[in-house]
Amino acid sequence: MQPIYHRPSEITTTPAETAEGFRQQSIRQFTLASPFVSRIIEAQRKLAHIGPDLENLLQAAESDQEIIEILIGALGLTEKARNAIGSEETKKFLRKHILERKQDFLEPDIINNILYRYALNSGDQLGGVKRNDTGKQAEIKFGEYLLKRMQTKYKNLGVCYLQRKINNFMTLLGTDTSILLESGLSALQWPCRILAFNMKCPFVGSSGNYVDIILLRTPRIISSRTDVSALLREKENYILCGELKGGIDPAGADEHWKTARSALDRIAGSFSTPAPGLVFIGAAIEESMAQEIIQRMKEEKLAGVANLCKPQQVERLVNWLVDL
Repeated sequence: MQPIYHRPSEITTTPAETAEGFRQQSIRQFTLASPFVSRIIEAQRKLAHIGPDLENLLQAAESDQEIIEILIGALGLTEKARNAIGSEETKKFLRKHILERKQDFLEPDIINNILYRYALNSGDQLGGVKRNDTGKQAEIKFGEYLLKRMQTKYKNLGVCYLQRKINNFMTLLGTDTSILLESGLSALQWPCRILAFNMKCPFVGSSGNYVDIILLRTPRIISSRTDVSALLREKENYILCGELKGGIDPAGADEHWKTARSALDRIAGSFSTPAPGLVFIGAAIEESMAQEIIQRMKEEKLAGVANLCKPQQVERLVNWLVDL
């Protein structure tokens, strides 16, 4: 059954669903923070072992990569900045900058000052990890429903997957799907169809845009990421495209919808008729958003929608998609 709805209340995220989403997010973020906490504790131990003499600290940094990483973190140098400056120049910059700002490192004392700065920048890094993880968790949740449908319809026979950072398709039969989803699912293949995740559509936008979900028709079994890229270059292969937004915060819902709506409009504008069907899947759907989404479905600008917080809607959309 096509995932079309007629009343905004059907797809609006309820206060109870928002609360549950925040609870799940909190549990996940606690887990994500654990390695950062461990690194800060280890940094404290390393700094205490060297002692509060700044020259000793700088000498240790000449040969101890862990100390270098702590000082780089304390100065707020990102991975991108380090790559731009270069490894040796970064070491020189560290010594020069720390000596020039020596007085700033003395309050309350050198060890705690460096540790506090390191912890602050670790928190900033954790924020980036959290933001990326929101999208990843949405992909995992959607992927769980998709793989469940593969098991129900095909018993996983003749179904293959493309794992993130792997170039060749592998059979789904006998695969631990939880490990697969955690490591990242790039594409799923079943008879005559491929569903690609977060791949570049070369003719959307001026130089190609990444699209969250792309359903493609394929006349034959394909075996590699290169084959998928070839399919993506031909407009006649496209059946459906979709945007997936996993953020649960109502304050950001409208912005997420605007981003998704613009992306869907770009996709539609890149095809002459008939354009592929377009779908939106989101966790935070506010009432004003829901009204606009319903209107778009009435105007046939959207082929379907699902609220990630409503399992029956996600299941309905996935089942319909697999049967297209």
